[in-house]
Amino acid sequence: MTEIDNDLTFRRLEETDIEQYIGILKDFFGQNYYGSDIKFIEWQYKNSVFQKENEGYSILAAFKGNQIMAIDAYLPWKFYCDGKEHSALWDIEWLNNSKIKGLGRRLVKKVNDSVEIYCGYGYNSYSLKAYQDMNFSLNDEIERKIAFLDEEKCLTLFSNGQNEVFIKSNIVKDHQKSFVLHTSIETISERYWIDLLNNTKVTSYKGLDYLQWRFFDHPYLKYHVISSDPAAESGIAVLRIETVKHSTHKIARIVDLMPLKGHEQTLLDAIITFCHQNDVIFADFYCISYTVAERICPEPFISIRNHRQYDIPMLFQPLELRERRSINFVLNNNTDTPFCFDDIYATKADSDQDVYLNADYKTVLL
Repeated sequence: MTEIDNDLTFRRLEETDIEQYIGILKDFFGQNYYGSDIKFIEWQYKNSVFQKENEGYSILAAFKGNQIMAIDAYLPWKFYCDGKEHSALWDIEWLNNSKIKGLGRRLVKKVNDSVEIYCGYGYNSYSLKAYQDMNFSLNDEIERKIAFLDEEKCLTLFSNGQNEVFIKSNIVKDHQKSFVLHTSIETISERYWIDLLNNTKVTSYKGLDYLQWRFFDHPYLKYHVISSDPAAESGIAVLRIETVKHSTHKIARIVDLMPLKGHEQTLLDAIITFCHQNDVIFADFYCISYTVAERICPEPFISIRNHRQYDIPMLFQPLELRERRSINFVLNNNTDTPFCFDDIYATKADSDQDVYLNADYKTVLL
């Protein structure tokens, strides 16, 4: 849909606009910015599981003539509240490339008005004020569960003179349980999704077609989809292993975790064994809901409420400690169903939070 407002035209990007869009991103973020890769752009904004055919890219832009003045890149999505489907989106990034004050915010308002649930990760000091002015709900740190799997290597990586006892007292040994690796959705029962719908008040969509697009079709990242049985009847977990920059230490990011109710510990045991067999020394899992995370990712994983003071980094490319120990989250609920952050199952796999960032790129215009 195209909208004209005085000398500005608002519409989604088409194929002929992508070269200009990539140039804007590189000018702003630097030449190595992951989001300016054409293969990634096609996968994320044109071929996602929720993208409708012949709709162009899910990037709304403000044009003055043929020149892009501002952009808002987002992912159309679905959320379920008490089992009822609602239109939604994950806002990925919005950028005002002009001197027109408030133009980026106008794009945010437009995409927000197009759906029932607006959400996003990773707001910064620039977008914070805009979200506050629009009365969006803000969560500074979502739940982050962690597990130390190798004492010597975790001490080498994380020790700061204050947390040695904490790390040593929370080492998770290999449970030596069985696990199954799935390389296709053909071997995965959809019971995990039915169970998630039945046991969470609010959940991001996680059906089999989502698994195919998000993990098996990803153009660059390798994911491991594991379960404790051949048909994944007890649920699934999705992990990505990364090596800490300037080291040989391996970290597992559990980006989705969907056990059937009553099988939480069984799936967690499979994850722990998989990690040990792949020389992973540390694992983490992010979830918006603390209560849901406590159920699906119980001990020996440790809540952010119990590890925040021990300064465990969440960035590993390179290892970097920031003030926040987890991801932040913004929400605007336009439905008739009231809910809070603690009701929501959404994870690091949602939006584009799970990217293997090379921190060599930098924002050059800030």
